[in-house]
Amino acid sequence: MGTERFRGALLSILVIASLILSSGHVARAQFEVSPGEFTTHPIPPSGSNVKIPQELSIWNKYNINRFFSIYAVKPPENEVGEGFEPIPDISWLFILDSFIEVEENSSKSVEMWVNIPRWENLLDKRWEAWISVERQPRPGELVALTLEVKAKIITTEELPPLPRSVEVSISPSSWSGLPGTSLSYTVTVKNTGSIDDTYTLSAVGAEGWSVSIEPTSLILAAGATGEATLSVVVPPDAEEGTVMTTTVSARSEGDPTVIETDTCGTIVTFLGPPPPLYLTISEENFTLQVGESRYLTATLISDSPVADKLITWSATAGTIAPSSGKTDTAGQVTVVYTAPSYETYVIVSASYAGSEQYEPSSVNSYGTITEPSTGISMELVIAIMIGCAIIGAAILLAKRR
Repeated sequence: MGTERFRGALLSILVIASLILSSGHVARAQFEVSPGEFTTHPIPPSGSNVKIPQELSIWNKYNINRFFSIYAVKPPENEVGEGFEPIPDISWLFILDSFIEVEENSSKSVEMWVNIPRWENLLDKRWEAWISVERQPRPGELVALTLEVKAKIITTEELPPLPRSVEVSISPSSWSGLPGTSLSYTVTVKNTGSIDDTYTLSAVGAEGWSVSIEPTSLILAAGATGEATLSVVVPPDAEEGTVMTTTVSARSEGDPTVIETDTCGTIVTFLGPPPPLYLTISEENFTLQVGESRYLTATLISDSPVADKLITWSATAGTIAPSSGKTDTAGQVTVVYTAPSYETYVIVSASYAGSEQYEPSSVNSYGTITEPSTGISMELVIAIMIGCAIIGAAILLAKRR
C-alpha cells in the first residue's frame, strides 16, 4: 500500500514537471492561464484603485467544475526581468475575485487592480509582480497545481490631478498695523482638481481680534482661480510688537475631507512722534506799490523736500493766484501776489493742513503797500542846483574874457 502511494506521488511530480510555458499563455495538463506575461501601460501613482486593462483568463479543461485561488506574489529579486525590480509592496496589486469556480471545459476571466500611493518617489518606475493561479485539490489529489503569470508594471512620469483638490495662498503673508486699524489681505483659491467644485471659505484668528472673509463661498471650474478678501481689525488695546496669526481654510463642498489652509501674520506697531516739518516762504518782508505783483514761493521740508502736499495761501489784502497748489519734487509751490489799490500793511500766509505722517504747519510774510510818489525828490533838486551853478560859472568866465 505504501508502494502505491509512493507511485501516485511520483506520478503527480512527473505531471507537474511536464507543464508547458509559452509566451502567449501558461499551461498545465488540465487548466491554462492566459496570458503568461504582460506589461501594463503607465499607471499613475494616484492613491486610488486603478483597473489594469489586461484580464487573466483561466481555462478549466476538466470534465468537472474546479475551484481556483488567485493572489499576487512578490518575486525574488534575481528572477525579475531585465530593467525591472520587484514591486515594493505586493499589497498594491490585488484581485477582487481571489477565489472562483470555473465550470467544466470552460473559462473565466478575472480583473486585476493596483493602488499605488500618491508619492513623488514612485513616478517613472518599472516593477514586476507575479500572479499565482492555484487549482484547489479535490479529495484524493495530493498536490495543488499552481501557475504564475509575470506582470510588469510601469508608472507614469507625472502625478495626475486629483478629482477634488484645492490650493490656498494669502498676500501679503505679513503686514503691520496700528491699534484700531483694519487691514485687508487677498486670498487666492485655485481648484487644482479635475472636476468643477464649490469651496467654503473660513478665517480664524486669535481671541479678541476681529477677522472676516468675503465672499465665504467660491464656485470654481477645474483649474480656475478665485479671490476673496480677508479683513483683520487690530484691537485698540493691542500691545506693540504683538504678532497675530490668521488661518484661512478652503473646504470642498463635494468632499468635505478635501481642505487646504494658509496663514498670514499681523504685527501691531506703534505710531511715534511725527518727523519735524518746516514750511518757509521766499520773502519774510516785502514792499510793493499799490497794484504791483510779486512771486512768492513756499517750501515744505522735513528730512528732505516733501512733495505732493497741498499748500493753501491767504492774504489780509490783495489777491493770490492760485490760492492753493501741491508741492513739487523740490517741496515748493509758487504763487503771484498782487497788492491792493491802496496803502496798507498786509500779511500773506502759506499753510499745510498736516497728515497722519506730518503735523500741520504755516508761515507768514509781511508786506508794506505804498502809494507812488508825485513830488520832486531832494536828489533832483540838488542835481538842478548843481547844474545851475555850473552854468552860471561858465557864463561869468565868458564875460571876463
